[in-house]
Amino acid sequence: MAEKIQTPNGAIRPITSLWVLTGRVAWLFAGPVVLGFLVMSILQRRDGWIAGTDLAFLIVLAGTVGARWLTYNAGDTSNSNGEPTTEAQLRTYSFSFLTGGVVVWILANMVGNHLR
Repeated sequence: MAEKIQTPNGAIRPITSLWVLTGRVAWLFAGPVVLGFLVMSILQRRDGWIAGTDLAFLIVLAGTVGARWLTYNAGDTSNSNGEPTTEAQLRTYSFSFLTGGVVVWILANMVGNHLR
């Protein structure tokens, strides 16, 4: 039996795939949590701009957005609130998340490498 999610308009939408569930957990929870830990690690070291944690941060950042696109293309078009998402909104999310992530990465490196 598939797990069911109640949508705002009252319709029930089943999660029919473990792949969709895993992708949803990745972009909603795991990606942002791992990014937070990586930012903390970048802030606490002084080993330049292109270290292992920097590469890990950029890979997880891209992977989080990639997971969102994969779940969208697999049929899970709902956002974090369960509301339907359009492709234009998905593009806005992707641009904002990537831009914000790069800004956070730059600031973390500036503080971690130069201001301490």
